Amino acid sequence: MPLRITYWTPMEPEKTIIEIEWLEQLIKLPDKRPLRMSDWKAANQKHDAQYANDPWFRLWRRDGGSLRPDGQ
Repeated sequence: MPLRITYWTPMEPEKTIIEIEWLEQLIKLPDKRPLRMSDWKAANQKHDAQYANDPWFRLWRRDGGSLRPDGQ
């Protein structure tokens, strides 16, 4: 097995800090892409999982979400 020599470059903390701050600002920007159907499905599943133990939510799920006779 040949001997592998690796060279370590010195760390550049100032550059790393600038890159982290840039990424933090980038993450804060709103996502302007239109939502796809898979995005809606994932959001609905997350919502349902979040409220799965709520008795009012279970009642809404069981009865179809509307108790009005005209269906509105």
